[in-house]
Amino acid sequence: ALAQLTRDLLLTQSIFKGKAFTIPVDDDGDLEVMEPPVFMDVRNTDPSQLLLNQDVVDQVRTSLWGPIQNTEACRTNRIPLKRGVLLEGPYGCGKSLTASITAKLAQDNGWTFINLDKVQGLKAALEFANRYQPAVIFAEDIDRLVEERDEDANDLINTIDGVLSKHAEVMVVLTTNHIEKIQQVMLRPGRLDAVISIPAPDSPTVQALVRMYGRNTIAKNTDLSEIGDMLAGQIPATVREVVERSKLAMIVRGETEVTAAALKLSAVGMTAHLDLLNRKKDAPTEAEKLHSALKSLVSGGGSDPEKLADKLSNQMAQGTQRIRREVSNANDPCMRLYSRLGFEPVDEALEYIEMTWRAA
Repeated sequence: ALAQLTRDLLLTQSIFKGKAFTIPVDDDGDLEVMEPPVFMDVRNTDPSQLLLNQDVVDQVRTSLWGPIQNTEACRTNRIPLKRGVLLEGPYGCGKSLTASITAKLAQDNGWTFINLDKVQGLKAALEFANRYQPAVIFAEDIDRLVEERDEDANDLINTIDGVLSKHAEVMVVLTTNHIEKIQQVMLRPGRLDAVISIPAPDSPTVQALVRMYGRNTIAKNTDLSEIGDMLAGQIPATVREVVERSKLAMIVRGETEVTAAALKLSAVGMTAHLDLLNRKKDAPTEAEKLHSALKSLVSGGGSDPEKLADKLSNQMAQGTQRIRREVSNANDPCMRLYSRLGFEPVDEALEYIEMTWRAA
């Protein structure tokens, strides 16, 4: 009777039940139960600020928020509340904000929300959540744990798949920025009930983001379709920066509204900024190709210029400049090699190649 009373008190008067909090995890994946949890302040969390592509919103509302907001209906219709949901997509597209809104909805509907500061604590959190169900566990960057099918990954898979009772009311929400790193076995239905892809926003979503960030500085009748098309595929942080630059320009010019033209100008500047970040390295020059090939051969051993020349001549790309001058010192190994190859080193490549050869 005392044990049952203790269990009843834990369930009805626990500081955890029905609350949203972050619980620390140690390096071994155990919950640091002696450390106080950090309760999340979700009072000002606004679900309307989560602006995703419409098809993504529909999936989130159904697969993630549906069971939380319609718990009794799910029970009545025998829809399991033990669920696994994976949110995947590029960094900065709304996965963390989705978690914050989920925390608010959970607390508003009597669910316990457990946010892990380390994904390694997921197994321990599942056992912990079993005492305070219905509960949601949120763990970011799951790929850090399961990209290799090692002992930890197997343990996690088995835990989600069957350690909890099939009647448990515990929802596990995982996120990843690298879906390609997750083992296929983790993605099978029955282990994860829903995989929701959250891509960068499309044009209509960009327009909604622009209006949200611009607030009352953008007139309601301003046509944002062009700016939406220009920034489609960019993360919300980029869209916000475009709006902030436009608002700053508005202030500098002494105006009171952000125009579509100002937004377009800021977007053009942002595109140039992003092009610098995404700029690909220039293709190697013929001199760099020659240096790289020779360095590879020399580092592989051997000191016979004739043999190395035979190997190198087979690797060199067509179109390398032909030698146009007399070899000044036929006894020098480098000069003998150049002569045998029939190539003319250009610019600084001569110095690099000679240093490589002499160091071998």
